[in-house]
Amino acid sequence: MTNYSLTGFDVVPAIIDKMNDAGVKCFHPDDCPSDLNADIVLLSVPTPLIKETQRLDMKVAFQPEFLRAVSCEEDARAPWQIVFGCAKDADDTRARMSNCFLDFVGRDENKLTVLTIAEAEFMKLVHNYANGLKISFANCIYGLAHELDPSIDAQKVLYLVSSTAECFLSRKYGLRVGAPYGGVCLPKDVPELTSLAPEGSVFREFLSGTGKINEWITNTPSLKVELDESPNWVSPSELNV
Repeated sequence: MTNYSLTGFDVVPAIIDKMNDAGVKCFHPDDCPSDLNADIVLLSVPTPLIKETQRLDMKVAFQPEFLRAVSCEEDARAPWQIVFGCAKDADDTRARMSNCFLDFVGRDENKLTVLTIAEAEFMKLVHNYANGLKISFANCIYGLAHELDPSIDAQKVLYLVSSTAECFLSRKYGLRVGAPYGGVCLPKDVPELTSLAPEGSVFREFLSGTGKINEWITNTPSLKVELDESPNWVSPSELNV
């Protein structure tokens, strides 16, 4: 069995104490030791360690976990995806850690992804923001419907949209970076829905961001991607219907 030097970081004092009691060195991010040199650094939450990894000789610096609060133990035992961040030149550590992590996903390499350290930290933040964004979208529609007409059943509308909108039916719909939305309906209906929200309301603030981001990518030639076909079209056979 391969031995690894392990260090943990957390922002909850009780967890830090518990890990130290279990024999795993654990620190608050603000107390990162200057001589840290571990094979594996466990972070329960993303912390600003990207610059630290450039200063220190870290190999595996971040391994985000996608654990739900109500089923964290079950999710930890049977992860649906494992991601870890590794220095680009740490080929030996990458191979050893990949071999170790594959045991948790039945040796299925499709469930293991190795990123750079910065990508792994960023991915964890984006992962949770995406969940928060969907929840806030639902609550924005709920609040706007109540403002417009209390008789509108926003829950019924949202559940129906989840069965009709491609962004719910296809996991990859809309995720082609650099490609603004176009066509006929989106450029027309996005500002129309936004205009229904009262000026100065939190609903207007939330909804207006969609159009502003689309305008930004449309007018940023250095980042915009020109494609021969729609980047978001998905064949009917690929929709989860």
